[in-house]
Amino acid sequence: MLNQKLSDNPETRIMQLSDIINNLNIKYHTLDKPEADDSVYYALFQELVNLEKKYPKFKLQNSPTQRVGGKVLDKFESFI
Repeated sequence: MLNQKLSDNPETRIMQLSDIINNLNIKYHTLDKPEADDSVYYALFQELVNLEKKYPKFKLQNSPTQRVGGKVLDKFESFI
């Protein structure tokens, strides 16, 4: 996934980056199995933010730039 060639087409690249970041979020937040260093994740995320600013018409409605985190692991105890 992280080794895949990304498109030079902005619309396609936004979709690819969104997919990669969504998968990394699931692995980190839900499965507790991070697949990328924070610096790699941040670089991908920042590229997506920049592309969405430059090409707002291609921004996905469910873009990972529009939410924080993911599903919480069941192993965490609730204090509510």
